[in-house]
Amino acid sequence: MKNRKRFYKKILIVDDNLAMRKMLEGMLTSLGYKDIYSAIDGESGWEKILEGDIEIVISDYVMPRLNGLEFLHRIRSSKEFFDLPFIMITGADNWGDFINTVQAEVDSYLIKPITPVRLEEVLNQIHCQQKSTSPYLKAIHAGKHCYINQEMAKAFKHFLLAQAIEPTLAKPYYYLGEISKNHGKTADAEKFFKKCLEIEGNYINAIIGLADIYSLHNDYPQMITSLSNALKVAPTNLDLHLGLARASFMLGDLMNARKSLSQAAKIAKSNRDSVMKVVDAYVAYGMFDEADYLFGKKLEDDDNETVKFWNRLGLKAKENGDFQKSKYFYLSALKLRPQSKEVNFNIAILLYEQGEYDNSMAYASKALRLHPDFLEAQQLINALRLKLDQLSP
Repeated sequence: MKNRKRFYKKILIVDDNLAMRKMLEGMLTSLGYKDIYSAIDGESGWEKILEGDIEIVISDYVMPRLNGLEFLHRIRSSKEFFDLPFIMITGADNWGDFINTVQAEVDSYLIKPITPVRLEEVLNQIHCQQKSTSPYLKAIHAGKHCYINQEMAKAFKHFLLAQAIEPTLAKPYYYLGEISKNHGKTADAEKFFKKCLEIEGNYINAIIGLADIYSLHNDYPQMITSLSNALKVAPTNLDLHLGLARASFMLGDLMNARKSLSQAAKIAKSNRDSVMKVVDAYVAYGMFDEADYLFGKKLEDDDNETVKFWNRLGLKAKENGDFQKSKYFYLSALKLRPQSKEVNFNIAILLYEQGEYDNSMAYASKALRLHPDFLEAQQLINALRLKLDQLSP
């Protein structure tokens, strides 16, 4: 084994589990590799890559602070490192999510438990792919390079060439569909995505591409069909559930919209950005109680942020014509921050529009008293005085 030629000099292992990092380091050492680096998550892994000379990345899928998929997306969207070989590690229970890496162009994968034999096979396989002089791989590489650099016309030509060389492979059709979609040629994009799926039915991002097209055409039944198919492949994909909720909402199917958002909330767990996506969806669809509950359960750790959120709910409820709910959220915010300029003014506007002029005057006057340079509050007070004068006997 010591006499075998090693293909890579600098290998980066990215995993938040110390035992897994040590195990992989031991395997690589036994295979003859010496320059092995490690990082505990995608952010620190990215810093290692920026330092230069990393030749291949072996990364776990589930990690805090930039998980494996997000880490891979960052690499693939960079002009300098877009073609860096990347091996993803996943457990069998994460297989559905792992399929999402199709679009992000993972080079290979390792399913736990990992063996030295399988690790060596994957490393050798990637090396052979890199050294290949295949016209198809050259066209794909050139296409991705142009795609990353926003040279879409050139990218389209390269992927079209790749498709002509290997018409039975799915990847060129996916990229041709993406480029067509981004240029507004939705009929062509739909054709390419469908061809991609004829070849590889689980090519999840082609399914999502079709859903995007149906969304653009307000064809929500077809959008639901596409997203439901995608969820069969990746049942824990947050964005798929959010898309399904949107399509259901647009069709007036609030029960299924709530069901999809509830599932999305479970998937989001305690990831702040993911939870906020679900909260935003609840707010957009007028499901204010659900939004308030999820925010309070997962995100409510700062009074200022809570006041801003309740003020936002008040504005959205008012926009939806739910004035009682709007008033409830404004009053809840004022219990936490009685001196809030925005909330005092917003509830004053709400009461003014509801004809409660005396109560509106109280809140507007309070806002102006707390913030003497508040021009909008002064203008509202002037309007209120006119109304009250008109109503005086």
